Amino acid sequence: ENTAFKGHLGDAIAANQHCGLTGTGGLCTPEYQLAQIDWSGVNPDTRRIRFGISNGNDVLPIFSTFDDSLGGYVSVASSRQDHLLGLPGCHSTGDRALDNGIGCDVPLRRLQVWSSHGNQGAVLVAPGGRRWAMEFIGPPTNNNRKQAFGAAVAVGESYVVELSHPDGITLEFSDVVYGTDFPGEDWIDLEIRFRDRPEANRACRISSGHSRAFISSDGPLFDDGSLGACTAATASSPSDEPPSSPSDEPPS
Repeated sequence: ENTAFKGHLGDAIAANQHCGLTGTGGLCTPEYQLAQIDWSGVNPDTRRIRFGISNGNDVLPIFSTFDDSLGGYVSVASSRQDHLLGLPGCHSTGDRALDNGIGCDVPLRRLQVWSSHGNQGAVLVAPGGRRWAMEFIGPPTNNNRKQAFGAAVAVGESYVVELSHPDGITLEFSDVVYGTDFPGEDWIDLEIRFRDRPEANRACRISSGHSRAFISSDGPLFDDGSLGACTAATASSPSDEPPSSPSDEPPS
């Protein structure tokens, strides 16, 4: 915030250093909110943002802004999240300064699915039907709770996540700062489908204000499905109507 970059820089802001390497980082789904960034003094060859550095995960970081800090885009995600290209208002930037990312005129936020029972082959079904194998970050050797899937999703849209079963699943969406530090909570409509146990399918409207109690960068304290968003206790059946939308207006 309120930062000026000047001179010859290779990368000005590089995300996910080392993240995804055994035992380091959280789950590699950071959200960077840029505000009043002045790029006028940097060399034209400077990459203003970069996805992944020092062998860190290059798929999951998200850069967003409420001003012109991203050259007119509201959010930019990695080019590897090509499910976003099916959304109106999202397209490949082809801009090295933005690490050739996917730029959107709608806000993107993280969707994270902790999976203490390992890689369930999570698939994200985006608006328009595009299917995308969610990025999986495996655990360190001493903590099976610290493994999860991630994706960038567009606020106010409807998504489906397909998993094998509901055991050991904890969901997180966006961050509480969207609704506290920044006015207006984010939300998405989400349906979760379990290939091996379809009777456990559920649907919900998740907001950025959902509880993060007992969830840390090392994973959820309990993996019984009682924590996070869209739990079996709080969700509805997929056929139920979602509740009315919370406000998703950006600050003025």
